[in-house]
Amino acid sequence: MTIKEQFGVYFSLVPDFRDPHYTSYKLNDILLLFMCGMLCGMRDFDEIHEMLEERWDVLRKHVDCKKLPCPTTFSNIISNLNPERLQLCLQGIFRNVFAEKLPEGSQISIDGKAIRGVDIQIVTAYSNDGRMSLGQVVIDKKKSEIKAVRDLLDLLDLRDKVVTFDAIHCQKDTLQKVIQNKGDYVVQVKKNQESLYDDIAGLFRLKDTIGDVFETRDKGHGRIETRICRTLHPECVDNGYFEGWSKLQAIFSVERKFEKNGVVSEETSYYISSLKPNAEKLLGYTRRHWEIESFHWILDVVCREDKNGKRIQNTQVCMNIMRKFAISMMKKYIEHTKPKKTAISANMRKCLFNAQNLEKVLAFFDL
Repeated sequence: MTIKEQFGVYFSLVPDFRDPHYTSYKLNDILLLFMCGMLCGMRDFDEIHEMLEERWDVLRKHVDCKKLPCPTTFSNIISNLNPERLQLCLQGIFRNVFAEKLPEGSQISIDGKAIRGVDIQIVTAYSNDGRMSLGQVVIDKKKSEIKAVRDLLDLLDLRDKVVTFDAIHCQKDTLQKVIQNKGDYVVQVKKNQESLYDDIAGLFRLKDTIGDVFETRDKGHGRIETRICRTLHPECVDNGYFEGWSKLQAIFSVERKFEKNGVVSEETSYYISSLKPNAEKLLGYTRRHWEIESFHWILDVVCREDKNGKRIQNTQVCMNIMRKFAISMMKKYIEHTKPKKTAISANMRKCLFNAQNLEKVLAFFDL
């Protein structure tokens, strides 16, 4: 199948709101061209149009457009798309291309990110093994992040998955929902749960309460970083004191020591989990939670999402979905083709500077 045929199969699943009698451009073509702009790291409709204009001689063969759509056309169409259907369409591409079944114990990291200019926050569920967004919910002024995350959990298949959260979601009702949906959780404990935090910290100060221990030591960027994960002995957890927390099996701490230029700094974090108290595995889940923060960093720094300037909420949400898909596409391409430069930004620049590189990324997704 050609690139046009490949992506046309899935983009046709996104409902077209326009009257077909007054339509100059196919929705499939608009979405494919828009995705090309995202893969090149373009920020907004004007930049996307300028990039496509420079590469039109190469890209026009992949669409049925006789001429390049103007920025206003892109804006009008994207701002009126159904974001839920768009998300399902892009997820379908990933699932069918890679046909990957996430392993048991696969991690789903959940975190929120604000978008400046439209006063909204988008909470994303990120598959660490699948390297893609599994779903998202939009938070406005009338909705809290805690409630939004609970709604998001109902949209996800959590069976045999491990969900990791920041401390704000250390809430009994939230963790109970994870267990009800057949998943497990790892969540940090901070002062927002003051009594729980103080009780856990106190137990770690007592003698003979430590169970399993695992330590890692990494060198890089001019510093030495040591992490020590310690779990509480199961008897400290199973005594009924923590019974209000659904299926709680492990309470653990992660001590981090940073040494640079002879200066040592330390910090200790506490966590609870429904998993068994295996220090090595638990430390792995806490370390990988940063991947969703890295995902959001790419959105901000590489894709310059906060500098987009679009004030229409639906426009920002749909562009956010497309950016995430473009990042996930590029990550999968890098993972499988192993180019010399593995940075997302470097490979997006290669697509920008050379249309043949962009075609290689698109052709890699042979549906």
